[in-house]
Parts: sequence; structure tokens; C-alpha cells
Amino acid sequence: MLQSFELRLLSPQGEYLFSLRDVSSIEYGRKKNDEGIAIVELDGSSYDFDIFQRDCILEIYKVNEYTGKSELQGNTCWFLRKVELDVEDKTSEKITLTFYDTITLLTRRIVAWAGVADPNYPSIILDFLDNIISLIAWYNFGEAVVSPTYANSSITGYTPSGSFAATPAIESWQFDEYGSSSGDIINRKFPITIPMPPTQSTLTGTHRFEFETVLKAMQDIAESAQLQGESIWFDIEYFPATVINGSQFIFRTWVKARGTDRTTRGNRIVIGPEFGNMTDVKITKDWTTEATLIYVGGNGDNELKDMASVSKNQPDAPFYPIESYISVNVGDGAGVHETEALKNEGKIELAKRSVFQIMEGEIISQPPTEFGKDFYYGDILVAKYKGYEKNVEVAEYKISVDSSGFKITIPFSTVEG
Repeated sequence: MLQSFELRLLSPQGEYLFSLRDVSSIEYGRKKNDEGIAIVELDGSSYDFDIFQRDCILEIYKVNEYTGKSELQGNTCWFLRKVELDVEDKTSEKITLTFYDTITLLTRRIVAWAGVADPNYPSIILDFLDNIISLIAWYNFGEAVVSPTYANSSITGYTPSGSFAATPAIESWQFDEYGSSSGDIINRKFPITIPMPPTQSTLTGTHRFEFETVLKAMQDIAESAQLQGESIWFDIEYFPATVINGSQFIFRTWVKARGTDRTTRGNRIVIGPEFGNMTDVKITKDWTTEATLIYVGGNGDNELKDMASVSKNQPDAPFYPIESYISVNVGDGAGVHETEALKNEGKIELAKRSVFQIMEGEIISQPPTEFGKDFYYGDILVAKYKGYEKNVEVAEYKISVDSSGFKITIPFSTVEG
């Protein structure tokens, strides 16, 4: 099975170096809106240890057994972040390489804006949730980092509303290596294209995320959407170099499905223990953290504290509602935007404190439902078990290959409030 793989190592600048040989094992996987890891073990006696440098790029190719074509795996490349040399004896050396996929680039930028009250500023944005995620990318590693004034800036196909003339809390001149403010030392822009797709999200919100990593800020927004019943994906897709073009990195968002919705007639894929393509099934109903009325406190103290509340339909039971309180810092002088910001935080908390029904398990890849042939990463399938029928995302997978064979693990979890 290892013979069906080609592992191409590139320089950090994207120049082809060589294809890895004497590979003893490969393990790699991807996870929705999170970092994926690839681990490669090599015969250490075949390599000069120092040839492996930080941010060397790995491209993983596998021959598709159905088409016979060699295909890039996962729509991503992998950045080398750790190299280990193990010497068991004079005749046995092993090199272990640990790589992270393109999502790791989102951990390398901090949202470079101080918290301000006006949600039109880039650290507190009011917009559709998928737009907010794209704006975070644009303001922190896209074109917007080139200039500290953004009043007239726009993303292709989208013009941000409100005033964006605020000065970021982190500017390029503050990155002088020796603490001086005299030089523009570091360029925070990444060589990543950030197109602004048409708005797909039906949810709006006011989110505050100053000085978080870009990844954490995006994850928080995607999580709030998931809690409200909407799935948002984000990723940095990688396109290898061709004879005509160099390699490309493109930041993208998707709403509902990254891949194909396979829940409709004519395209429907059903998984379940009775079909032999699902195992380790567990279903849970959880009321332990339920709340049905949330009070949200903002600026001020005691009787002067700004307040808002959000609630949901109460069940027909004598000891409801179940109340809870959260305190939220929305910045100074929020004015007319504060109530909206408070209610948004309350909605997120209410979603977190809902009654959850969880179905989880593992998808088995075998005919007639094989991963990479019949369904793919990002698709939506139908899971059935004991009268329950739920749509599940293929949101994670891990592939392991060594001399003993090939193994694929596809866990799933669907949560409904």
C-alpha cells in the first residue's frame, strides 16, 4: 500500500526538493475548522538529518485505485514543524517528521485590534457570520494589513459597512526586532488569496475577538453558528504548482456543506449498523446544563448596569423557566450597539444551554459506501439507528499506512439542541 503514495518535499518557498523514500509509515488526517497533522516515519540512515528545515512543505499524493490517477490528498499541503532522530543501535535509525496542514497558518496571526465599542471596527464586527470570518482573514493577513487606514478599503465583491479608519493596536512599525519603532520590519500579509463569496449564512451577530489567534476567533464564530443550527466551514485550500502557474493558497468559507449533500433522493447515502457501515454508536439526551432564560449584564454597576435578556419557548412543566446569568464586556461607550451585542451573547449562551441529543459513532468505509469513491471529506450523509435518523457531516478522518496495510478512521458526532 505504501507504494501507492508519493510524498513530495518542497522548500518553504515552494520549490520541489525530492520525493521521500524508505518510508516506513504515514499517518495523516483532516478535521473541520481545526489543524490536521501528518506524521511520516523514515529510515534515518537514508537521510542527512539537517536537510529537514522548518516549514518545508509536504505534498501527499495517492494513486486512486478506481481511476489510476495520482491525486493530492485533502486539498492541502503540510508544513514541517518537528523532526526527531531516534537511534536504537548502530544499525537502526528512525526519523519522524511531524507536519501540520494549512489551517495551522491561522494560528500564526493575532487579531491585531484593541477592543472598541463600535461593532463596525475590525475587532467587534456586526455582519453575517461567514462574512465576519472572511473579514477576520482579510484584516489580519490579507490586503488590509498593508495599510493602517482602511476607510476606503474593500474586498472583491464586498464593501464593509461603517468606519474602518481605526488604527490597529498592532502596527507593522511595532515589530522592530530590537524594540525600536523606526522600521517597518515585518510584513504581516500572507501570500493567500481571500475572495469574498456571496453571503450564504442566514445568521448575523456581533462578535468580539481582539488579540485572539485568527484560528480561535474563526472557531468561536463557527461554533456559535453550529449551536444555532447552521454549519460553517473555513479552510485554506492548496493548489500545487503547474507548468504555467506557481502554487496557490486560497482562503474559503462554506455554509451547510463543504462537499456534497448526500441526503436527497438520487444522491442519498445512508449509514447504520444494519448496513454494516457504522459502528460504536452512542445516543445521548442531555438536560444537565439546560437554561431557558438568560440574563446578560454589560457595562455599569448595580442598578446602573446595562441588561438584556433572551429566552426560548418554555416546556409545559411546572418548574420552568430555568434561569441563568452571564456577564459580558462589550467595551466602553457601546451606545446603541450594546443591547444588540448583549442579546447576541445571550443567544449563544442559550444555544449552549439547550437540551442536547447527540448521536456519535464511526463510519466504516467499505463497498458500497467507500470514502474517496462514494463520499468525501465535507459531505453530508444520513445516519440511522433504532428509529433515529440524523444528517451527519464527514468532518474528520485519519488515514494510517504501514507495511501491514491501510486503515481509515472516520468518527462522527451530530448534536441537536
